[in-house]
This record gives sequence, structure tokens and C-alpha cells, in this order.
Amino acid sequence: MRSDRCGLKELIGDYLECATEVSADELELIRSAFRGAVDTVDGAARFYVDLETLALEHVDTAEAIWSADADGKLKESGCRILADLNNFDDCINQSIVDLAILHDSHGLNRLKDAFAGSDDKRALWVAFEKKVIEPYRRMAIKHSPSQTSLKNPDS
Repeated sequence: MRSDRCGLKELIGDYLECATEVSADELELIRSAFRGAVDTVDGAARFYVDLETLALEHVDTAEAIWSADADGKLKESGCRILADLNNFDDCINQSIVDLAILHDSHGLNRLKDAFAGSDDKRALWVAFEKKVIEPYRRMAIKHSPSQTSLKNPDS
């Protein structure tokens, strides 16, 4: 089963908000998005979260989820690169997070240190923890406790 990017971003958002039951095929698509590039009908894509949007009140999680080409480069229409998901410092500066970081304990710890340790960015970390990390842990355990490898940044 393949989905378009927009449909998959909505599915991920609904999944994190526990707003919908998902089929086995949809669950595999969601898991793929948290592991890296996903083959969609629009081409391979990586999904990331805009933490500034995520931290806003009354915003659905899906509204903060975006996609980039599989190379991780966020480009505007003129092909100018706005950000690169492969560059950790770029992600911190742009307040964006690749969903695949949830399976990288070192990266997740670096992210926590960068955001939770900064007065002006602490609210972004709190929103990410509350709206992405915690729901993903709960849902991953609910759907397959033996297959989740999500790392806890506190351990």
C-alpha cells in the first residue's frame, strides 16, 4: 500500500493524536515514516515536524508535519535549499525534526539538550515530547511491544 504525501502526513498526525484506528498496511506506512524515507505515490519522502507550528495552541499535530524528498533537503520553488534534514545544526536552527530521530538515541539526546537546555526553545521540546514522542511510544507499545525500538532520551 502506498499513499500520497499529504494523506500520509494526515495519517501520521491522526495516529499520534490517537484519533483513528489504522489498518495493518497503514500502520506499516506510519512505522516507515518514523524509520526514514517512505515510498509514496509522489516519490520517496521523509517526514519531519515543524516545532514552531507544533508548539502553537489549538493546532492539530498533522498541521506541523511536512515532507521532504528522500534526500532530506527542503527546497522552495526555485530549488533553493531552505534546510537539510541531514544537518543537525540546520535542523536546530530551523526548529525542525526528522521523525526518524525517534529511533536514534544519540540524536534524540542531542535534540533534547539543544532544545530543553535553551530558555527560548524549551517550549518547543515540551511540545515535541507531549505531541510526538509520548504518543508514539504509547502507540508503538500498543501495536507491537516486541518490535518497537524507540529510544528514551532520559535513559
